[in-house]
Amino acid sequence: MMIRSLRNVLLCCMLLPGIFAYAEGNVSSVEVRKKGQGPFDEAFVRAHIEYDEGDEFERFALSRDVKSLMKTGRFSDVKVFVEEDGDDIRLIYEVVNRRILSGMVAVEGEDRFTHHHIRQLLGLEAGAYIDDAEIGRRSLEIRKEYRGKHYPDAAVTWKITDDPERDGYAHLALVIDEGSKVKVAGVEFSGNEVFSQYELGRLMDRPAWWNPFWWTRKQKFNEDAIITGRLAVREKYRDAGYLDVVVGDVKYDRDEDENIVLKLQVKEGRELQVCRILLSGVDKFPESAVRQAMQLKVGDVASSTKIQSDVNAIRDFYGSRGCIDTTTAPVVKPIGDTGDVELIIMVDEGSLVHIRRIDISGNTRTRDKVLRRELLVVPGDIFNEVKVRSSERRISNLGYFGSVRSFPAATALDDQRDLVIEVEEQRTGQFMMGAGFSSIDKATVFMEVSQGNFDLFNWPSFTGGGQKLKLSGQFGATRRDFLIAFTEPWFLNRRLRFGFELYDRLVKYDDYDSRRTGGSFGVGKSVSARGRIDLRYALEKVNISDIADTNEYFTEDGESFYFQEEEDSVSSSVRATYTHDKRNNPYIPSEGHKFRMFGGMTGGPLGFDTDFYEAGISFNKYIPAWQDHVFSLRASYDVVEEFGDTEEVPIEDRLFLGGGRTLRGFKYREVGPKVIRLVDDGVGGTEIYHKPIGGASRLMATAEYSIPVVSPIRVAMFYDVGNVWADGYEVHLGDLASSLGGGLRFDVPGFPIRIDYAHVI
Repeated sequence: MMIRSLRNVLLCCMLLPGIFAYAEGNVSSVEVRKKGQGPFDEAFVRAHIEYDEGDEFERFALSRDVKSLMKTGRFSDVKVFVEEDGDDIRLIYEVVNRRILSGMVAVEGEDRFTHHHIRQLLGLEAGAYIDDAEIGRRSLEIRKEYRGKHYPDAAVTWKITDDPERDGYAHLALVIDEGSKVKVAGVEFSGNEVFSQYELGRLMDRPAWWNPFWWTRKQKFNEDAIITGRLAVREKYRDAGYLDVVVGDVKYDRDEDENIVLKLQVKEGRELQVCRILLSGVDKFPESAVRQAMQLKVGDVASSTKIQSDVNAIRDFYGSRGCIDTTTAPVVKPIGDTGDVELIIMVDEGSLVHIRRIDISGNTRTRDKVLRRELLVVPGDIFNEVKVRSSERRISNLGYFGSVRSFPAATALDDQRDLVIEVEEQRTGQFMMGAGFSSIDKATVFMEVSQGNFDLFNWPSFTGGGQKLKLSGQFGATRRDFLIAFTEPWFLNRRLRFGFELYDRLVKYDDYDSRRTGGSFGVGKSVSARGRIDLRYALEKVNISDIADTNEYFTEDGESFYFQEEEDSVSSSVRATYTHDKRNNPYIPSEGHKFRMFGGMTGGPLGFDTDFYEAGISFNKYIPAWQDHVFSLRASYDVVEEFGDTEEVPIEDRLFLGGGRTLRGFKYREVGPKVIRLVDDGVGGTEIYHKPIGGASRLMATAEYSIPVVSPIRVAMFYDVGNVWADGYEVHLGDLASSLGGGLRFDVPGFPIRIDYAHVI
C-alpha cells in the first residue's frame, strides 16, 4: 500500500507542471458578437460561458464553452478568438444564429405517405431552431422510412427562405422524390464452383423454389438483408475452409422491368487444411489438458467456425479455472503453396483470480435471495467464468428482468475481483382476455390474471418472491373452467418445486356432462440437466349428469349397458412422472426428443370411492431435415385398470381416442370400444346407434413433416395411427385406425393456430 501511495504522489507531481502550463494570464475583456441574421441575446450567450473579466485563463476550458453554447440548439456555429497582449487575454465569442421555423413545414412530392406522417418523421414544429445541418440529419429518418417500404432511390431536398415579416424566422419546404418501388428479380453469382447458385442465393434471403407463396412474386428490396447476405456468403466459404475467399461488393443491375438484379463476384481461392496445430504461451496447465478442450484435428479443413470454436474453448478452459484475464488469438500461416496451413493459437494466460464479494443491483422489487439462489458461484470460489455465464442465463431465464449483465470489478488485491450483477426489472404481471375456437371446445371466452414474480408474504404488493400465481376462467358452449394455481420453485429453500391447484371443470359431451371439483398439490425436482421427477396428489369430486340417452345399449360381448346418472364420487389419487426433455425449443421444436413415463394410483390405501391404477409412456422425436424442414415422430401407450372393490374404471377415467388433438380425421372420442343399440325404423329395417364408452389400453403414433413457408406459417403433412382396446395391456397391431392429412401451422407466440384436414384410411 505504501508503494502504491508513493507512486500516486509522484504521478501528481509530474502532472502539476502540465496543468499550470495552461494558465497563460488573466482575461482582460470578454466580447460577444453575432454573425448573420436574427435577434441577438448577449445575456443568453454570457450565461452559458465560464469566463468573465479578471478570471484566470485556461485554454482547455474554451472547448467547454463552445459545447455549452452548441448544446442550446440556438446556434449553427460558435467560434472563440483569443487575442494576447502580454499577460492580458482578450476573448471574442462569435455566434451564428439558427433561424426559427415560423410555421408548418410545407411538403410536396410525396405519395406513399401522408403530409402528416412526413412531418412526424421530420419532428419539427413551429418555433424550432433550424439550419441545413439539422434538416439534413432529420431527413435521414424520412429516407429510412422509404427504404423500409422498398423505395431505395427516394431523395429529400429542402429550401429555407427568410420570413420577411419577422427577423430571424424562416419558412421550410420539403420536396420528396420517391423514385419507384423496387423488387429484387434475382441474384447472380459469378466465379462460384464450390457452392451452387441456389445454395448461395438462399443466403441472400432468396425464397425457395418449392415455396408456392413466391411463385408469382418478386422479393422486395431490403438493403440490410442484402448486406447481411453478402457477409453470410463469405462466412459459408470460410466455414468450408476457404479462408482466402473474396466476395465482391453487391452490384445492382436493372432488368427490362426496372427491377433489381443483384450481382456478386466470388473469388473462392483454395480449400485449406490444417497440417500442424501449435499452442504458444501455455505454462500454467499441461498442454495436453488444454488440447483436450479442442475439437480441430490435424488433417481437418481449416474451418473458420471450428477455429473460432477452439479459440473460445481454450478461453473457457482458463476462464473456468479462474484465469479471467486470459486472451487467445489464432494465427493461420500458409505452408508454401500446398494448401496446408499451420494453426498457432497464442495464449496469454493471465493470473488466477478469486471472488471476493458478489454485488447485485437493480432488483428494486425482487428479493435478493431470489437471485442469489440461482448463482453457481459463491464468495471465495475461483472466478469461474463458465459458471458465471451460466448463472447469468439462469437469472435471465427467470423472466423477471429485461436485461441481466455480469462483470468482474477490480479490488485492492490483484488476485481478487468482485462479481457485479446488474439487472433491470420488468413487468411480471399479466392480464389476458380473449376468445378462441376449436373443433372440440367450439367457441370459448377466456380470462387470466397471473403474476410470475409473486410473493405470498409481501403485503401489499405481493411481488418479489419468485413465486407464481395464476387465476383463470374459461367459458364456452361445451366447457367451463375455473383455476387457481400457485407455485413455489424453491420450497424450503431447496431446489424443490412445490405447487397446488384448486379447480372446477365442467365439460359437456354429447352423451353426458362431467364435472370435476377439487384440488391437488405436488413437488418436483430436477434429477439431471434435462431430467425431472414430479409427484402429485389430487382429491376431487366427480359428477356425471344430464344423460342424453338412458336407453339400454349392449357391449360387443352382449352385456347390457346404460348411461345413467351416477352419485357424486370422491377420488383420492397420487401420480409420479419422469420427464426427459432434450428439445431445442419447448414450443416450436425442430431438433431433439422428449421422453415421458408416469404411474399413478387412485383409491386403495388412499381411500374414498374408486380404486384403479394407470401407467403410460410417450416419446417424441424431432429430426431436422434440409432447408429448415422438420420430420417428427410421436408415440404413446397408456393403460388403466381397476382393482379392489371397484368393478370397472369410471367412464370419466377411461381412455379415448379421436379428434383434432389425438387421431385426426375421426370424431372426438370416436375411436375405440362402443356400445350399440338396435332400433326398428318402422319400415321393416333396423337403425344402429353406437356410443363410445372408452377403454383400458390405448396406443397412438404420429409421423409429421413440416415445411416453413413465410414466418410464422408452416405447412405440414401427417399420418396418424392408433386404437383403444377394452382390456388392459391389450394391443392388436392388425386392428388400428389411421388417417392421412395435411394442415397449416401459425406459430404465433401465445396464440398458436393449427388447421388440419385428414382423410380416414
